[in-house]
Amino acid sequence: MLTALEYARRNGVKTAIDIDYRPVLWGLTSLGDGETRFIESGQVTEQLQEVLGLFDLIVGTEEEFHIAGGSTDTIESLRKVRELTGAELVCKRGSLGCSVFTGDIPDTWMRGLPLKVCGWKC
Repeated sequence: MLTALEYARRNGVKTAIDIDYRPVLWGLTSLGDGETRFIESGQVTEQLQEVLGLFDLIVGTEEEFHIAGGSTDTIESLRKVRELTGAELVCKRGSLGCSVFTGDIPDTWMRGLPLKVCGWKC
């Protein structure tokens, strides 16, 4: 996969990632504990940070940016991800909508873009 990403970057193809962090898939919790959405892990953070620079768009929840940025402070984590990449960042915030960052990360949250949060039967 890394070869494909590097090839895409060399050829001007835009790349995107949804962090989609699930601790159970990293062996950080038992197989029956798929509901746990965040467990801190320096190893996971390190591995994510090695590849973030290959993407033009990075999407994730606050917890997913926490693991990517290595801090449970969302603003600090977004700033760390920003240091590592010039990507557009989209932070999903549930019923608060999402926040899109194209440049510097502000000191406080801006109002999110309103989104309707629903299941399959919207």
